[in-house]
Amino acid sequence: VMLKIPSNYPESAPGVGNARVYVPDDLRYNGRKPKDFHDLSGPQDWAWWCYERIEWNPCKDNLIMFFEMLRAHMTNPE
Repeated sequence: VMLKIPSNYPESAPGVGNARVYVPDDLRYNGRKPKDFHDLSGPQDWAWWCYERIEWNPCKDNLIMFFEMLRAHMTNPE
């Protein structure tokens, strides 16, 4: 996983808007691309994992919490 942290972190959550999360472009779950996976605009061999919005409290949330949320989402997609 490669993470682009927003310039105003921690006020803004990672993984939303231009603060992208990149994952290998061949990522699949049960043979299918996950819902929030976009194989465009990433560095070579990487794709973009997108969140339109996430619940984020800059006073208590951090990168550890974000990666735990990402792990949970990737291992148990909708």
